[in-house]
Amino acid sequence: MPVAVDTRDGIRLVFEVEPNQDFHGLVCEGANMLPSKFLDDSFRDRHGKIINIRHLDQVIKSINGWYQERGLTGMVSYAEILSGGILRLQVSEAEVNNINIRFLDRRTGEPTIGKTKPETILQQLTTKKGQAYNRAQVKRDVETILTMGIMEDVTIIPQPVGDSNKVDLVMNLVERKSGGFSAGGGISSGITNGPLSGLIGRSVDSSVNTILFPLGWNMACLIM
Repeated sequence: MPVAVDTRDGIRLVFEVEPNQDFHGLVCEGANMLPSKFLDDSFRDRHGKIINIRHLDQVIKSINGWYQERGLTGMVSYAEILSGGILRLQVSEAEVNNINIRFLDRRTGEPTIGKTKPETILQQLTTKKGQAYNRAQVKRDVETILTMGIMEDVTIIPQPVGDSNKVDLVMNLVERKSGGFSAGGGISSGITNGPLSGLIGRSVDSSVNTILFPLGWNMACLIM
């Protein structure tokens, strides 16, 4: 906070500026898929140097990019500088909780009883419970079901599970009429709120504005 000083020329605001702490360590939580070497390389030459917020922003973007390039759903959701020059990063990764099969009536779009056994569909999926939610992999699973020739439409919708980073995948199936043809399929975001709203259905671009600092941290002290 600026300090107000009363002078003959009026009130003058004085800002106290201090350098950032030196970087002495990193704590990264929730990054189960991200290789530790990736983080080591990102901060290898920063030890003992003043924490640079611009460099930190670049690291956050590179971490988010690592997930996006692999079709995985993950991002840095929180960052803070702790006492002693320790940097803490919180990473959110989406994990498949359950895969639910739902048949829809081709005329009304309402849930119905399908002729195909759900086990027949599940056996064809490479996406399994407990795996990381991979958009590219799910898309390939949709294409696999369509090539079976028994479905007219296939759509997978991810749904959040409480406040966790897990998602249930709801597979909507429209069975094909005899002599018909497959129309298509895809992946719907399905999530408009909750902890995964920033992870699924849209790409996420990080910025310095996403960085949170401990109470008492003077934003005027940031040295770029």
